[in-house]
Amino acid sequence: MRKNGMEIDFQILAQINYYQTKIFEEEDDDFVDGRKIRNYERAITNRLKKLNADEQMAKDIYETFCICDPTYKEQCDRLRARGYTIVNNGKEALK
Repeated sequence: MRKNGMEIDFQILAQINYYQTKIFEEEDDDFVDGRKIRNYERAITNRLKKLNADEQMAKDIYETFCICDPTYKEQCDRLRARGYTIVNNGKEALK
């Protein structure tokens, strides 16, 4: 169990980023398929439920998402600046 709601599992964060990238790619296409986007949004919602994320945490994750950085470093740094701890399988991720 998590000690507090301020911890974010890196694997779940990576999965959320994957689906956000898929949504971005789908919306950038000429013919947007809303069915795919709804499935990706549902997958993101399920990952946020695994984190027991409240509305503020979900908003912070969405705001720190960056399509231009595939390394997650900028996003993790922004989340750390907002007071979150990034953990990897229950261990604190390297900084």
